[in-house]
Amino acid sequence: MNEQQDGINRRQFVSAGLAAAGAVGVASSASAATVRESGNRVNGVPTTVLPRGGREVPIFGVGCAYIGYLMARGNMEEAERVLRYAHERGLRYFDSATLYPTDQVAARALAPVMDDIYLTTRSPAMPPDPAKVMRTHVEVTLKRYRTDVIDCFKIHNAVDYDDSMRALDELEKMREEGKIRQIGVSSHVHFETIYRLIDTERLDQVLLGRSYFPKGYYQLLSQHNMDWRERCMNRAHALGMNVIGMKCLGGVLYTRDPERAPDFPEEKRKRLPAAAIRWGYDDPRITMYNIGIASTQDVDDTMAIFSGDMTYTDEDRELLAEYSTVLWGSPAIREMDEPYKRPGDAAYNDEDMNWLFRRMEAVERELDS
Repeated sequence: MNEQQDGINRRQFVSAGLAAAGAVGVASSASAATVRESGNRVNGVPTTVLPRGGREVPIFGVGCAYIGYLMARGNMEEAERVLRYAHERGLRYFDSATLYPTDQVAARALAPVMDDIYLTTRSPAMPPDPAKVMRTHVEVTLKRYRTDVIDCFKIHNAVDYDDSMRALDELEKMREEGKIRQIGVSSHVHFETIYRLIDTERLDQVLLGRSYFPKGYYQLLSQHNMDWRERCMNRAHALGMNVIGMKCLGGVLYTRDPERAPDFPEEKRKRLPAAAIRWGYDDPRITMYNIGIASTQDVDDTMAIFSGDMTYTDEDRELLAEYSTVLWGSPAIREMDEPYKRPGDAAYNDEDMNWLFRRMEAVERELDS
């Protein structure tokens, strides 16, 4: 376990971690926009107390996957600097995944401040031995981040219910061993399987891909899937779980990037990220949102949105509807795969499985070394 010089450790983060975010960071607010907000702020961003575990964190959680854009250009030092900057600005909830190449960079950046952050990471429950996969990936994460406990470990993209249950059994054993604190699931799709896992009442956290546009990871969603997603959110919220949203920008659909709709007016394009984020956060079932970052500017811009008025307005509604009608005719959407209709439609294809097995082998080699 890492320890800070003042003796604050991860178990004391709730009372002391936010106060250490910066001299200008924390200010009390007399009124919160919704009951999920605690009334405190970190550099303007409201905080929330997670329903399971009692941790107080800013409502802007950091998604680590998009630093892969920097890695792809060979800029590893900048990728680390962006994540350290997010922490320096007061952000505390960091979401990664053991199989993602970005996780090793995230570990290098965040290991020195592990006592001061909430780390959540994940792995698919891969056959033929999903229990072994979970244990291996937990051990790799502990080693990478040089810590003795992970705040939340999630089963990612739960395709098969039985495999996921075997993974869940193993995660519960590791929680008893003190290696993880909370257990969750995460998915861009597969919502019918996710619902069955939520309904076991054995989970603490649910991370769901959810944006204004009906898009999963790289395929469109059918109404069938979106209806199951709503059921997931209803059930998880009713059980008092931490319901975390991700992909509220639709991946990169609602960013300022003109590539997908080059003729859309620039002035309106600049307002898209804030409108998309406010759309997501308008749902009271959502505890907080993860937003992917790829630059220090992304950190500042997103913090500015969450620091402002989070009211979802009629202007936001019109903007998202107008832009989304343009998106439907864009090559980026026309080239997407057909919608997921049933759980089986979303199963990993051969290319997915080959990539995952290669990453699994690399993770196991890392653990052995």
